[in-house]
Amino acid sequence: MTNLVAELGPTAARSAAAMGAHRQACDLYQLVLRPRIELDPEVVAELTEEHAFQLYLMWELDRAESAARDAAIRWRELDDPRAEGRALTLVARILLSHDPSTAFDAARRAIELLEPFGEGTELVQALCVLAGLSVNESDTHLARRHAERALDIAERHHDTAGSAIAINYLGCAAHLDGRGDWEAMFRRALDLALDVGDHEAAVRISHNLQLALWDHGRLHDAHQVAERTGPIIAGVEHQAGVIAHRVAGAHIAFALGRYDEAAAFLDWVRTSDRAGIFVDETELLSMRIELRRGDESARERVRARWQTLLDDSDRVPGSDPPGNERTSYLLELLGVAVAELALELGDRQLADDVVAVCAQPLSGRWRGYKSELLFYLHLAGVRCDTDAVASEPFATAIQGDLTSAAASFDAMGRQHEAAVCRSALVDRQRS
Repeated sequence: MTNLVAELGPTAARSAAAMGAHRQACDLYQLVLRPRIELDPEVVAELTEEHAFQLYLMWELDRAESAARDAAIRWRELDDPRAEGRALTLVARILLSHDPSTAFDAARRAIELLEPFGEGTELVQALCVLAGLSVNESDTHLARRHAERALDIAERHHDTAGSAIAINYLGCAAHLDGRGDWEAMFRRALDLALDVGDHEAAVRISHNLQLALWDHGRLHDAHQVAERTGPIIAGVEHQAGVIAHRVAGAHIAFALGRYDEAAAFLDWVRTSDRAGIFVDETELLSMRIELRRGDESARERVRARWQTLLDDSDRVPGSDPPGNERTSYLLELLGVAVAELALELGDRQLADDVVAVCAQPLSGRWRGYKSELLFYLHLAGVRCDTDAVASEPFATAIQGDLTSAAASFDAMGRQHEAAVCRSALVDRQRS
């Protein structure tokens, strides 16, 4: 039996992976990599690295990192620095979303190992990981430098998948810098990924395009992207990308007032056993949906969540801002819910508390909830001293032109904010 597994197992595992059956592939790799299965050390290193990638796609991040590091060690022992660099690139990619410092170290070491072998797809992948890490740190200069080099190598080596990811990160950098060509870059990257059937890349790129469109208030366009890629994503087992896509869809549906649709997306994420870093985001957005629906118990849950944050000695008003951009983003998402509640209840003290806690973290890259936060705080009658600039039409509302802002909100499909502006106008006229 063990000989049969050694003979047929690797081919079966690779076939499952190639067909996108990543869960089955993980099981098959685990079967063939059992200690009693006798395989050539180089084959074991190859299979261990491949297993790590499949685990990553299934969002088994701890197991994926362990397997990728194991593969890197095996390649080092086999004196194959090129393969070791490739495995370390995978380590960095696995850590990209939740341990950027360690990911940077792994990616830089991977490039040190790969560069002596000249330019190739392995170097493209390592440079793209560095570009992604730089985007997450809002260092657009470094992101462009790595992505442009990756794109140059990929195009000369006819690496279409690598080109797609490099262009994706150039689109991220352009969006962060406020340049007008970000959308064309994202759409070109998405087309390239779909042309070569790289659905895993397509998931990531469409997610970034959705978020950028949402950030610019183009909710209907973002919804169309979701509809275009939805059928593809439905058949992809890449859990990290699929979950991120569902969460982005929930944010967009929420902004459009499609609360049932948003709740359905979040229910899908909540029931997944691999929600990972999206658990808190899912909970906070769910509470906002319930608040909008007038759920009294949601008010108490939001207040309790806020009080827990205030009781945290690391997050008391006036403390240093969180060093992690995602932590800041989640704080802003909670802050928006509390600020909207403060406006609804006419609770000035609650709004003041939000300013004290949330003013400093408003420096991350996504403007959507920053703009909402400043909007609700302004209408609640408090000032938030921050360098963050609200996007339109939130900025118009903050400047006092509620009539124009309401019309713009209606045009973009944000009926709730339009109604809030009109209600504020009525209150202003009464006073």
